[in-house]
Amino acid sequence: MVIFWYLESEVKCLRKREEGVEYYTDSWNGHWLLITNGGFDSSSSSSSSPSLSSSSPPSPVNSRNYGVISVSHDREVRSVLVSPSSEVQINDVDIFANWIVLYERANSLPRIRVLSISNSLNGSPEITAETVVPLPEVGAIEAGINLDYYGKKLRFTFSSPIQHPRIFDFDMESKELKCIAEKKPQIHFEETAYESRRVMVKSFDGALVPMTLVHSKDMRLDSSNRVIVQVYGAYGHCVEAEWRAETAALLRLGWVICLAHVRGGGEKGRSWYDDGRLLHKYKGINDLAACTKYLSDEKISKPSLIGATAASAGGLLLAALANEHGRSLVGSMVLRVPFVDVLSAMSDPTLPLTQHEYDEFGNPSDLEIRKAIAKYDPYQNVQGSHRYPHMLLTASLRDIRVPYWGPLKFVAKLRDAKRRQNSTSKSDSKKKAANDLLLLRLDDDRGHFGEMGRSGHVREKAFEIAFLEMAIERSSKDD
Repeated sequence: MVIFWYLESEVKCLRKREEGVEYYTDSWNGHWLLITNGGFDSSSSSSSSPSLSSSSPPSPVNSRNYGVISVSHDREVRSVLVSPSSEVQINDVDIFANWIVLYERANSLPRIRVLSISNSLNGSPEITAETVVPLPEVGAIEAGINLDYYGKKLRFTFSSPIQHPRIFDFDMESKELKCIAEKKPQIHFEETAYESRRVMVKSFDGALVPMTLVHSKDMRLDSSNRVIVQVYGAYGHCVEAEWRAETAALLRLGWVICLAHVRGGGEKGRSWYDDGRLLHKYKGINDLAACTKYLSDEKISKPSLIGATAASAGGLLLAALANEHGRSLVGSMVLRVPFVDVLSAMSDPTLPLTQHEYDEFGNPSDLEIRKAIAKYDPYQNVQGSHRYPHMLLTASLRDIRVPYWGPLKFVAKLRDAKRRQNSTSKSDSKKKAANDLLLLRLDDDRGHFGEMGRSGHVREKAFEIAFLEMAIERSSKDD
């Protein structure tokens, strides 16, 4: 990205492209503002003035979260308004005449921070006060369309797994928060009967993994609850704790919903993402194992009652978990268009997205990368020594992101391993294994994102939940 500005019909470069530096620009009261992850030194603070000259060493890409700096027309930093923090990630920014609004994640939880801005004595912008908008701890925030530069009201939408979307106005001058509209659900749902909370789960290397739990307030800790675990853990994508109609329906049926915010996602900033990709991909798998183990250790549930769902790159984590732990942690799984043939796909640069994916999984032509992928690749690590969870996999002939033959190869190898295991097992084990589900649904008219439209989404979710209900019923017979 190269940023230009216009002065008297002349185009000038405001910010040159630099290796490993990301930046976005906006303006305030005649000053340029850069939202960037580069140009800061280790001592950056609100009063420091580091140089942005091209001689400055570039920051490695994704090595830090964003900060906000004021830049003059000659590319000098006038002031550091918001220093980058390892605990806070800036996702979006709104600029007003008297305020800068930051949409952030602080230690994995979303928040809105309103900064009062004015000119200092030397003419550069400075932050004079800040306010955090009072919102529930667990939820999802969507910025509104705030086009009134001189206005004092900030509009946004907030929802949570137990609270349907509400549109709010926050008066940045008086600090008053007012709900102005709400999108009521089409089903009856008693919000006060449920709770959503964030817990921190210690992973196997000591890292604290955020996990969102949503359940009835009278949930019993006797290992009797049915649980659905949802995970993704790739591309820095966040699993949002937002309102979903299917979540409300499941809660009414007595399910517990668990969102595992593992490494590889963006819930704890850029370092959280970096620590779950390339050579560190296995950490996201270990984090998922720790989260599912937590559910049993805390007597929320037990493996036979725990189901898990994931799609695409998230399906990789579930399949790898099944290879490593069998059904000792999770009793049933739904893998939608899962990326389970990693080594083969990443070794074929003629596939549409392979080269684009090198930043996430790495290029197997590098021997170290190849060995790392081979250790977690689901297809390469199918086991014949343990029982797998009940599994439903989907694939589509029209999917250009995850070619259909990846899930098909994985299912074929699982079935072959199961046949070999049954041929050497005792009669009791054979009887139990014969009860195990391994289903593949192959569509010829849908793409990567499945059936489109609201009714199509509902049909797909109903199919998945019906499978989990049946799988859990079968698993319970083995207890």
